[in-house]
Amino acid sequence: WAILHCGKIVENRSWRTEYRGPLLLHAPERQEREGYTWLLLRGFNVPDRLPTGRYLGTCMLDGCIPYGLEERESVWSFGPYCWQLSGAKALTEPIAGPGKLGLYRWRDLLALRATDAP
Repeated sequence: WAILHCGKIVENRSWRTEYRGPLLLHAPERQEREGYTWLLLRGFNVPDRLPTGRYLGTCMLDGCIPYGLEERESVWSFGPYCWQLSGAKALTEPIAGPGKLGLYRWRDLLALRATDAP
């Protein structure tokens, strides 16, 4: 949700990836209270209930950089690996579905069109 609505440009992961290209964004099954509180404390206007268990949008994965080696620091960076994101677009309609750990293909969902507005 923060990637689509708060300008989050870094996804922090414990592992690196060589993959570059489009990502389909999935909201976890349960709202993460820690992340929700973090957004509120920084002044983001966050709804009381965030969407869960849904594919919400797309973005591009442009790079994967170890924490501390970024050209420009970001409030979103924690590491240990900072996935660099761009071009976030919300799906016209969120799609209910289970998430999965790691990167994976959802061929049936790739044809979905995203809106122009993040």
